[in-house]
Amino acid sequence: MLNLIVASVLNFGILVFLLFKFVVPKISEAMDKKQQGIIHSVEEAEKNLADINQELESHKRQMAVVEQEIASIRQEAEARGIAAASKIETDTVREIEALRVRMERQIEQEFHNLKLRLKADLVNQVMATAQEMASQRLDQKGHSALVEDFAFSLKDFKEFKS
Repeated sequence: MLNLIVASVLNFGILVFLLFKFVVPKISEAMDKKQQGIIHSVEEAEKNLADINQELESHKRQMAVVEQEIASIRQEAEARGIAAASKIETDTVREIEALRVRMERQIEQEFHNLKLRLKADLVNQVMATAQEMASQRLDQKGHSALVEDFAFSLKDFKEFKS
């Protein structure tokens, strides 16, 4: 039984020696390769993350510049809009005033023309009525005398009487 124990211990020792001689280095080497691969992947990921962060910062700066340009354009457009509205308002007020003045002049002219027509109509009616009354009251002789008296009352008529 002692032989069996010694053989088992000896077999176990040989097995442990062989494992440490051939298997453990290969496992260690595979683990080292795997660890190096993981380290390389982590370093690559960190490098990519740094590149992405740099690109993100660049885009943020560009966005800030674009937002400033948009704000500047918006302010300029608002200022132009206010100026255009003011000009339109001023032009409209000026045109309304010019139209009001023209209409007042036209109304005054129409009233003046109407007064002249009324006066002319009144004179024509008075003349027609006077002529009718004169023809009813005067005979041919009285009518001639009336015209002659009127003609002599005019200035410088005597020179043309021939």
